[in-house]
Amino acid sequence: MTSVSKPICIDNDLPSDETSSPATSLDLWIGTGREYHDVPKLVSNELSRRLSISAASRSLLPPDHISIMQLVHYQPPHLSEANQFHTPSSYFSATLPNTDCGYLCNHPIPRHDFLNKLRGSSGQAMLDGKVLIQHWATSGIYLPFEALSFWVLLIDICDSHRIWISAKRWLETHFTASHNTLPGVASFRHFRSNWHKATAHLELPRFVHLPAVCFLYYIPAANITLSNNTLKLELTTQFFKTIYKPLADLKPLILKGIKELGSRKETTNTDN
Repeated sequence: MTSVSKPICIDNDLPSDETSSPATSLDLWIGTGREYHDVPKLVSNELSRRLSISAASRSLLPPDHISIMQLVHYQPPHLSEANQFHTPSSYFSATLPNTDCGYLCNHPIPRHDFLNKLRGSSGQAMLDGKVLIQHWATSGIYLPFEALSFWVLLIDICDSHRIWISAKRWLETHFTASHNTLPGVASFRHFRSNWHKATAHLELPRFVHLPAVCFLYYIPAANITLSNNTLKLELTTQFFKTIYKPLADLKPLILKGIKELGSRKETTNTDN
């Protein structure tokens, strides 16, 4: 005898995430008075998509691999210290964007704390039907959500740029004209700058009289090996004789710093 399965009843009046198309499911959340709390993955993915930086916008930033000197000569926008007194939610609007992220490369960046508030409000703004963010300091400029992520990268670049500029000034102050051939080694040494968060070379110990960034600035390219998460320094006695002869008194401090580097899991040091 052939068995007959019981019929399956589908109530079309009760759509679910499994039976609805993505567009229909998002329509159940966006513009319906919902709160951005414990949202389904479909909704959080949509927010991530809106916040992601497009290839066109990313091309406006320095490349993934950049030399120290290229970063020093790059001119990032100014990081503003101005306080914002409007609520973050008031900057979001349903008006269509009229400006791309290229505008942000030449105008001040909002304070980091205010930017965090804007990013924290973006989920609720999306559910409220908002599709863009008004520029925090210029009226009439409306940008896509990705501007929030673009600003984050610009802040990281500014931080890295500021540190290396400080190091360069230190070098110019402490080294005489007879040593002016040494900075040239940095012009062709390429590795990731700290805003990519892939290395810790700007987080090295601060030597008493020699900032770590200056120390790395003078290491020849042949003495540095960089992988995804490892900075390997190969420093020999000859290195100190040729590079740090003017700083002989600092050699113990440098050696102490190298020893400390060797104890860190993200940094490997060899003396052979």
